[in-house]
Amino acid sequence: MTLMHNITNLAVLITFYTETQHVVDTHNKLFTKTLFVEFQVLLYIASFFNFVTMAFLAHLSWFHVNLLREGKTTFVYIKE
Repeated sequence: MTLMHNITNLAVLITFYTETQHVVDTHNKLFTKTLFVEFQVLLYIASFFNFVTMAFLAHLSWFHVNLLREGKTTFVYIKE
């Protein structure tokens, strides 16, 4: 899920950097001004937290793969 969020954020950021007239017109129509900078900041913050979540999940997966290699369960690891 976090990977999909990062991909979506990247697609939106690319659209903002190209600043097509359609996007500018939509911003002007909805917000009466363009909010490229504000949206970019929010998307970068969201992407950062999504990346941290992906890193945590990758570490957790790596940890459990190592437990499987050692033939242990999480409970046995905690008891040690």
